Amino acid sequence: MTTRTGGRTSLVLAFAILAALLACKKKREPLSFIADPPIAEGKNYTLTVGTARECDVGKKHFAPKPGFVHLGVEVTFEATTEQEVSIHSYPMKLKAPDGQIYGTSLGQCQPEFPVGTYIKKGRRQHGLLTFEIPENSTSFVLSFEYMVNPSVGMDPVAIILKR
Repeated sequence: MTTRTGGRTSLVLAFAILAALLACKKKREPLSFIADPPIAEGKNYTLTVGTARECDVGKKHFAPKPGFVHLGVEVTFEATTEQEVSIHSYPMKLKAPDGQIYGTSLGQCQPEFPVGTYIKKGRRQHGLLTFEIPENSTSFVLSFEYMVNPSVGMDPVAIILKR
């Protein structure tokens, strides 16, 4: 009888140790990046990047795939000329050091960046652009490849995001 009780005690103790080890598993710090420099100037606009932090889009069907997280990048676009600037999220990209490019996500962190608008001098748009990125990311180049019109061509800017 002593063996049986001792065996049970050992089993209970083993489960307690296992549970303690699992509970002590170190949690990953949420991702956060700084913009360097925070401002980039195009021909007709200024792009300013504030915070870039891991966020929750709040909708289960937009949850990131395993090993990925949502990153909300705070951006402000301000028109600097009378030329209308078309604001859309598809020209916004994050490029990782390995060359992988990430477009904006369907799930949006709040406050969501308003897209599908036009701004002229003195007007600005502000909000979070959301990207789904690997949870072990260390840096990116945020680029906006704006097509002014076919005769003028591209007006691209880029800002480095680093941890």
